[in-house]
Amino acid sequence: MHNRTILGLLLLAIVGMLSIELMIATPVFGHANHERSIPAPNAELDTAPSKVTIWFSETIEPNFSEITVLDNLGVSVDLNDSYVDSNDRTVMSVSLSDLQDGTYTVVWKNLSTVDGHILRGAYIFAVGQPIANQAGVVTDEEPLIISPFDPILRWFLLLGGLLMLGVGLFRLFIVSLRSNDQYQSSYVQYIRSHYDSSEVLLSLAGAVIFIVASVAQLLAQTSILYEASVLHVIGTPMVLFALETQWGNLWLWRVGLALVFVLTLYLHKITSKQSHGILRPVLLVVLVFCAAGSMLPLSLTSHGAALRSLVIPAVVTDYIHLLAASLWVGGLICLMFIVVSIVKFGDQAESRKYLAKLVSRFSLVAICSVLILIITGLFSAWAQITVVNALMTPYGFALLIKLALFAVLLILGSIHLIWLRKRIDSVRPVTRLIKNILVLEVSVATILLLCVGFMTSLEPARQTASKLGLANNSNFTMNDLVDGSEIEFAVNPAVTGINDFVIKITDDKSGGIGPEATVDVSLVYANMDLGAETLSASFDKLGVYRLENQLLGLSGEWQANIVVRQPGAFDVRTAFRFDIQPGDENRNAMIEPNAENGRLFWGIEICLIGFILVVLALPLGGWGTRKGVLSMAIGSILFCCGMFILVTSNALSGASEEVLINPILPTSDSVESGFMLYQSNCAACHGDSGTGIGPLTTELKVPAANLIEHVPLHSDADLYDYISEGINGTEMPSFGEVLSSKDIWNVINYIKTFKETE
Repeated sequence: MHNRTILGLLLLAIVGMLSIELMIATPVFGHANHERSIPAPNAELDTAPSKVTIWFSETIEPNFSEITVLDNLGVSVDLNDSYVDSNDRTVMSVSLSDLQDGTYTVVWKNLSTVDGHILRGAYIFAVGQPIANQAGVVTDEEPLIISPFDPILRWFLLLGGLLMLGVGLFRLFIVSLRSNDQYQSSYVQYIRSHYDSSEVLLSLAGAVIFIVASVAQLLAQTSILYEASVLHVIGTPMVLFALETQWGNLWLWRVGLALVFVLTLYLHKITSKQSHGILRPVLLVVLVFCAAGSMLPLSLTSHGAALRSLVIPAVVTDYIHLLAASLWVGGLICLMFIVVSIVKFGDQAESRKYLAKLVSRFSLVAICSVLILIITGLFSAWAQITVVNALMTPYGFALLIKLALFAVLLILGSIHLIWLRKRIDSVRPVTRLIKNILVLEVSVATILLLCVGFMTSLEPARQTASKLGLANNSNFTMNDLVDGSEIEFAVNPAVTGINDFVIKITDDKSGGIGPEATVDVSLVYANMDLGAETLSASFDKLGVYRLENQLLGLSGEWQANIVVRQPGAFDVRTAFRFDIQPGDENRNAMIEPNAENGRLFWGIEICLIGFILVVLALPLGGWGTRKGVLSMAIGSILFCCGMFILVTSNALSGASEEVLINPILPTSDSVESGFMLYQSNCAACHGDSGTGIGPLTTELKVPAANLIEHVPLHSDADLYDYISEGINGTEMPSFGEVLSSKDIWNVINYIKTFKETE
């Protein structure tokens, strides 16, 4: 009765705190931030635009998002046709009337489909004149966390969900439904009966916490959306928000399953006497399924769901992280209640033996859970931090605090594993010490969950880093040694807009090349075929050439192809790849983790988790027990899925992202290798210089292509396909089985020099 009283008071306190939240709810921090726009913030235009278009960092709800454009008198000058692009729901536009010269303010609001948060902002642009008496700064910056209750609500959601799922998983993997013959004494049965009552109460408490926190979240979100008090949004507004938004639909999902969980828990309780029947095990599986299902929407609305290029890996990783945390933290709570019961009703030798069996089994499961938490946590941290400098953000600091608390839990768990576990059944005072350590572990875990609640309320570190410019490269510099010459390539400031390039060439003989040399530079954008114009760098001083005032309008990966020509010497070739970050006008553009690396890491992650579960199945009985079979089956499936992801990662990236530029840099070595391959495989038809006139020309029904004319007309991807697959309707054969992928790219690098030498 004592435990029930404590839990009852806890639930009463929670309900009271949530009621306060409903009374004073204020806007929470939104994450669908302004990335860039046309016109840009602070833009001073010569001609009036026909519309305003804004790009956001997350997809937004069309029915609850809009743009309004106001003149200096506050009068709307748009056509009131604000819309979200159906093909890209991160883009919103509004048409404009004929604007006169003056300063205009763009006011926008959006509702994120990911986290259900509303965000507002404004910026200024001018037409035909300078911006009037105002600093045209984007005003979508908000306090770190406007409402202190948002992290608390998230904390309650996590706590409730972990209790719901953790108790079920503990029963499924640690405690058998059927009593072991070794522990049939009345005393042990009494302990187990007391724990069973506590288990039901823990599950019910978790469900109530989860449902109440979910309802509070819905009311708070609806209140913010409609800019009204909580009392005024109860009813139709709340229903519309739940039915017409993605976040609301997921809310219905999680709350509906939580209610089914409560009903199933009641049925499970009233059938407790049917310990040897089929109904109770089935109900237990339903409980676990409902609890796990109600947790999935939390992952679908997490920061991972906002990763554009890695949505599925990030969401799956976050969900597995939640499952592992439920098994570990929920197991700690359940084990604590068992130990408390033993201490309360009298520590006896048979109870210590029973406890030793449970602790031994839980320790094994806990180790696997911790390993899975570390693996999934590393992936999520990499995806959300992305750049080292992002650790200096509030999200980064919260992550470091979480890691510190996690380390404390590992230390406490190690005490169980290394010292206490082996002494439970022989040393009487150990039981009470275990209780104290378990209470401490549960307390630390609860604080850790609060830290996670704050983390999920904060803006992702990669986005904050983008806003603060923490990831921007300045004075980007690379070096390469080519044919005895050292070439240094520098880009300043390495952001969108005007950039200067400096090429330093140091020769072993003269120390540096003079003005008689020619240094050609061509710039290629990796993510879009923009063509490549060859520019000549101007001589600055001995060994130094400059290419100044070059406009790079797009952020992302660029490639600079450099050719150095000196009289009486062979051409020297090299290339450099570098990243251009968003400039000041697009400072809000989110840093995205590398998608190709992400898929690779995800495949490794799933393989490791599958392997861990297969290993776990062995001490659980392998194929001889239900727990062993379940762990073995899940682990085998995950391992196979991980291997499939690893094997097909390159193919998947190639299908989703067209290769637009050659992955092999056009250095002198690559061109030379391509020359040798061309001579042995291509020159007979296309000729030594690529003119299409070779020794076999007269034997061809369809003339060979003049590569000097045709190569500039096609992308690297097209050239690769032509060489590897051949060309239908011509006598161009397939070289895909004759040449490796690297060989084909080297040939492409060589044939792209024909125009230069002709």
